[in-house]
Amino acid sequence: MKSGRLTYLDMAKGFGIIFVVLGHSQFLNEQVRIVITSFHMPLFFFVSGMLIFHIGEEQRPMREILRRKALSMLVPYAVFSAVYLAIYGGYYYAHLHIIEFNVIRGYLIQTFGLGGMSVLWFLTALFFSELAFFGLLKAFRKRHAAVIVVCVLCAVAAPLVKPQFDRLFPRTNVPLRLLYELIGTWLRSMVGLGFLMAGYELMRLFQRLDGYMLPKPVPQTLSKPVSETLALKKRVLFVCAGFCGLALTACLSLYNGLTDLHYMVFHHLWLYYLNAVLGTCSLIFICKYGKILRGICYLGANSLVIMATHLDCQYMLKAIDFGYFLVSISPRAKKYCLYFGIASSLLVMELATIYVVNHLVPFVIGKGYPKRKKKNGAGE
Repeated sequence: MKSGRLTYLDMAKGFGIIFVVLGHSQFLNEQVRIVITSFHMPLFFFVSGMLIFHIGEEQRPMREILRRKALSMLVPYAVFSAVYLAIYGGYYYAHLHIIEFNVIRGYLIQTFGLGGMSVLWFLTALFFSELAFFGLLKAFRKRHAAVIVVCVLCAVAAPLVKPQFDRLFPRTNVPLRLLYELIGTWLRSMVGLGFLMAGYELMRLFQRLDGYMLPKPVPQTLSKPVSETLALKKRVLFVCAGFCGLALTACLSLYNGLTDLHYMVFHHLWLYYLNAVLGTCSLIFICKYGKILRGICYLGANSLVIMATHLDCQYMLKAIDFGYFLVSISPRAKKYCLYFGIASSLLVMELATIYVVNHLVPFVIGKGYPKRKKKNGAGE
């Protein structure tokens, strides 16, 4: 099994989490929102599938896989669900001086039904997607084509079932509402299963491309600088192909309209999957073969914290307030002051939160405490 982080995947997740935050901004242009929502959530499923292949995680016993996935997804789900409930309960009490039990009950049903409040739906959908994918890999073992076929069938069937399920499933009492949330989560995870498989296959492709990109023995007739120039041209070619893919994704997504994986709104299903695969693969190609941006990689490595806190922990509202404060004291360029204030204050709050979580309460995101380096003193 391989270990260690892949910086280009961190960078891809970094761009992905920026797109998520932008998608939740009320100031974002609607056309830009349509483009980024066409592939920004599938991107995270893709990366998970790529990492499964990279580290050979399917070789682990299923019990160990279940334990690791519960720590990395269900523990954050439980912790942030409790935080959200406290925030929402405090908000209603502070503003209305009453507790809206119907609203709180709805949040509890979402939580215990594993549908998730707000952005937390992603954690449970990814959890079930990965468990299903590991189950398929272990069940079919070397029959890889069978895994692909099952994943494709699930990804196609789930969106077709969802409208009928919403229309016919009764939600007359709490147990049925809980079951509705659970089945809805499972249908989302089936869509994610297709993206996991696609990411897994993309990593297999990269393994072949890496062999193609590795420096070959330099023939006597070809100097080393010339060989390095050829390798550089190959990288530039892949990056250009990535940008062309993003441009095509933008055109196709504008034709398809606004989509949402959470609520399973796809419009033209084949076009949604085409945009998701094309946009994700294009961005990953750019990150892999282009210049690595360390700041974006850091955001990607801590994307879970940003995703869980930027919206429902009121960070976005506080950032907007700060942006309007800058507007009030600025004599000109008020629009740009608003955008700068929102982006800068949100980034500061997130960086502070990332530091606190990683160093004080890393168990919240399924991590252990960072190991301290021992000092080599004279007496040691």
